[in-house]
Amino acid sequence: MKCLFMYSSRTSIYLKIKIFKYILFYIMDNIESFTSCVICMEDCLLPVEFVCFPCFSTSRIHCHSFKRTCFFCSIKYLELDQSSLDRSFFKKCLFCASIVYLHHLTIEKSFKVDFPLMIKDHLSAHVCKLCNMYVGTQLNVYKHLQNDCPMFWIECECKKIFKRIDIFFHQYSCDRYHFCPLCSKHVLVKEVSDHFRHVHDLILCNLCKIHIPQEFFDAHVTNECLERLVSCEYCSQLINFSKLNEHLEDHLDLVLQELDQLKKKYREIMKKYSILKKLLRPLNSFLT
Repeated sequence: MKCLFMYSSRTSIYLKIKIFKYILFYIMDNIESFTSCVICMEDCLLPVEFVCFPCFSTSRIHCHSFKRTCFFCSIKYLELDQSSLDRSFFKKCLFCASIVYLHHLTIEKSFKVDFPLMIKDHLSAHVCKLCNMYVGTQLNVYKHLQNDCPMFWIECECKKIFKRIDIFFHQYSCDRYHFCPLCSKHVLVKEVSDHFRHVHDLILCNLCKIHIPQEFFDAHVTNECLERLVSCEYCSQLINFSKLNEHLEDHLDLVLQELDQLKKKYREIMKKYSILKKLLRPLNSFLT
């Protein structure tokens, strides 16, 4: 039994070596196809490896282990230049039957850039295919796309795709963004408080929704905020300072109503008094 185990172990190592040699020879024989885009069949401009298909694996060989596609071809193939609702329902892997649903894909989740292969082409100059205004090495073109290219596709938080040149105007009407009047930037609604605190040193008052300088925040909450809670000196009820005047006017209306009722009651009593007075006058004269 022990001999059999040792034999099988050696056989396994032998097979792994054979497979490794096969892969190495395959890469050497197909080095040109490794650097050619499998979609446009030309030299890869910004080579990427698909990672969104189910056949992808980080621990074993998969369909795209030795094949690369152009950055722009990949975006067009997966329709990442369109909003999720405008895309096809799914796409098939270029080499197998695996499919991926397109509605949830983003550029970051769809493929990874092959930087080692990109850096090898450090002498050639390439033109940005989107704006046709920038020229540089592949690595510089990639940096240009990520940071500056006005025609590159940006996904808004509302899941719609816009070109970088148009996204600023869209954010004015997008309910996911808030326009900061202090720095003229659009900030995600969920990050507004952090933006004002860390960038402008302001704190949002949760009562009046006004941003206050940090050094004056305590004084504002205690003495200045219109929405701070104060105690009514007439009824001891806690009320927002902005509604205190209205609250006191309601008390005054109630007192005036009580006063009107007392006046009516006073008139009724005085009427009764007058009647009794008249009735008593003849009797008093007779008795005297």
